[in-house]
Amino acid sequence: MPKAVKATTPTSGSNRPPAAATRGFSLLELLVVLLLLVAAVAIVPPFFSKGLSSGEFRQGVRLVAAGLRKTQSLALSSHREQVFSLNLEARTFTAGNNAAITELPVTLDLKLKTAASERSGDQVGAIRFFPDGSSTGGSVTLSSGSRVLRVAVNWMTGSIVTEEVR
Repeated sequence: MPKAVKATTPTSGSNRPPAAATRGFSLLELLVVLLLLVAAVAIVPPFFSKGLSSGEFRQGVRLVAAGLRKTQSLALSSHREQVFSLNLEARTFTAGNNAAITELPVTLDLKLKTAASERSGDQVGAIRFFPDGSSTGGSVTLSSGSRVLRVAVNWMTGSIVTEEVR
């Protein structure tokens, strides 16, 4: 006598185990991922907030360059010497003989290179522009974190150039 064969036909057409047998994420795995995300959020922001933001740094550089150009323009138009004066400690400058004081960001680091005759102590110095467009020359180096730019004034031509310092 032949034996009867028992067979079942799959209803879904695949050989996957039933839904109850599939595994999701355990609570422990979810907690580990959540802990890693919290650690990343705590660690990453300090890397982006060191020093000034890029926009504030560039604005400080533009202010100094514009102040130097204004002082040179005043010397040319008034036919008189004009002085760009920089106070490193207070982080301020004046662009012209009777100009208002312009403040720079407090966290901006400044260095001034100028003629010895234009120094007033360690923290105050000037770059003088003459009516013919020339100047005493010098440079203002601005830095914040790893970013360093120099605004240089050519003594002979009075040309003002912003350059990256490496």
